Amino acid sequence: MPQSDAVLRPFLAFDQAASYPQQHLPAVIARLARLHSQLPILRSGDYQQLHVSSSQFAFLRGEPAGQVVTAVNMLPEPALIDLLLPFEDGFLVDLLNPGWKFPVQGGRARVALDPAWGRVMVFEITSGGSL
Repeated sequence: MPQSDAVLRPFLAFDQAASYPQQHLPAVIARLARLHSQLPILRSGDYQQLHVSSSQFAFLRGEPAGQVVTAVNMLPEPALIDLLLPFEDGFLVDLLNPGWKFPVQGGRARVALDPAWGRVMVFEITSGGSL
């Protein structure tokens, strides 16, 4: 029987966003919600932990139709993380921060993370098609 995680998601009154300490938070939540809606793999793909530290984490959601890598930096300064991936050469293309992509060579990628922010990246093979 599925269990609810509703207690982990408190109600946010978006009409009162101007009074929030982090006024950009509603726009960030909306961006993440759009990606969650556009990428069914984020809801149903197999989960694989890629990187865990006290300050960053990264995981992969995958299925035969494709893979999505999510990485988060919890520090107030930039960070670099090295990932060992279950696919070979191509690029991790960031959908959360358009214009960013990171090369994957021999199943390895180095990903730059902005302070207190993350990336949601899809894998594309080098020839330009998606895997």
